[in-house]
Amino acid sequence: MTLRSLCCAVAVRRFSSHAAANAAVHIPVLPIETTSHLIGNVAPTVEGKKFYVDGTLGAGGHTELILQAESNAFVLGIDRDVQALERTRSRLEKYGDRVAYQHGSYSAIKSYLKRCGFPPQVHGIVLDLGLSSDQLSEPSRGFSFRLGGPLDMRFDQTDSLSTAASILNESPQDELETMLQKYAEEKHFRRIADLIVRKRTEVPFSTVDQLQRLLEAAFRRETADQRRSIVTRCFQALRIATNNELSHLESFLRIMPDCLLPGGRMCVISFHSLEDRPVKHRFKELQFSTPPLLRVLTKRPITASESEMAENSRSKSAKLRVAQRLQLGEPVKPPRYPLGHRKTTKEDSDD
Repeated sequence: MTLRSLCCAVAVRRFSSHAAANAAVHIPVLPIETTSHLIGNVAPTVEGKKFYVDGTLGAGGHTELILQAESNAFVLGIDRDVQALERTRSRLEKYGDRVAYQHGSYSAIKSYLKRCGFPPQVHGIVLDLGLSSDQLSEPSRGFSFRLGGPLDMRFDQTDSLSTAASILNESPQDELETMLQKYAEEKHFRRIADLIVRKRTEVPFSTVDQLQRLLEAAFRRETADQRRSIVTRCFQALRIATNNELSHLESFLRIMPDCLLPGGRMCVISFHSLEDRPVKHRFKELQFSTPPLLRVLTKRPITASESEMAENSRSKSAKLRVAQRLQLGEPVKPPRYPLGHRKTTKEDSDD
């Protein structure tokens, strides 16, 4: 085990013991794999500091691991969820000015680096996409059909973005069809959109239960697992549309190389193919650009170990891709895969 991996393992054990004592602490997925790839690749600045960005701060799990693994690390934590920022600011208070907090989307990373006094290029960036368990477990947010609640689904509840309910109630049928086909990859997209339009003329959508009951009744002849999958995909599509998630990701991927120091690394954890696919393609595009800007370090995405999946069910669908910023004129070299790298079986072959 390298010194870097050892430092990361110690940080993860320390964090895990703290999380075990505090059930409210959200446990990040792929903690050792992400932190060991992210840190220790670029020398600190002349002031002896290293700068990182956690573009999806959430409960601060990855940020805390970086701070524990490198005593000279400073992290800019960005999140669209004001509630998450407030909780994490309080939890990470002991790290003082080593953490800066910014409310907003990681797609605006350039302006946030300047606003928070960080250099324009940093040593590493991490994105942990999708929902946190904290968001899922709060009924008032409307993310989980298992808990009920209002059909809100906004990451940023201070934003004037349309809620999930307003999208269902106001969107033309063809837009609902496009949403379900594109973001849910749902084969019944026309049927479901038609059901939504007819139902909203009777009673406008306002709660999670209304949408769930509509879908389950419409597909009552399917097996329970099939019905659950349809409901899950539809809720995913609605959440993605409500928050413009893929637009933010694509905007970020366009500017990401400008924000990394040569040798700096980009780690992206995704949870479904709609997130993973643009990351995979952008990394590949930048590796074969002229001149090449990135070296892809994960030919296949890194997935969770059996032990992590047993301890943290959220990690079952997680995929980590890593790329390193190249010096101008630096050749692309074959990547060396770290110990513990695991092959995936299916999704990585998606185009």
